[in-house]
Amino acid sequence: MMALRPLPDLLPPETQFSEQPPRRAGAVSLSLLCAVLWPVSLGVPILITVMTHSPALPDVVSTLEAFFLFVAPPVGIVSGLIGLYRSFKTPTLRASRFGAIVGLVFGCLWLVATRLLA
Repeated sequence: MMALRPLPDLLPPETQFSEQPPRRAGAVSLSLLCAVLWPVSLGVPILITVMTHSPALPDVVSTLEAFFLFVAPPVGIVSGLIGLYRSFKTPTLRASRFGAIVGLVFGCLWLVATRLLA
């Protein structure tokens, strides 16, 4: 037999509209996505060039490559910092601290690599 839960309007006012703390860190996920996206955006044009035996890439591929090479590292760093800050402030996000640090380190590494490539 299932236990019946009280109706929301029968609860005391202080518990009716309490917000739940976040359980997932979207900023950490974005930081890790940017950490993976940078090497992919560097490797895909190389693979396309090798597979097609053509030195010229389609305009769409070269535009996306340039965009992700220069935008992914700063976005990864900023979102890693936000995720790290939130992991210190919110106890339920403490498990995402390692992911934030990894995304932040790779964002800095890719930023240096981008400056060396440019």
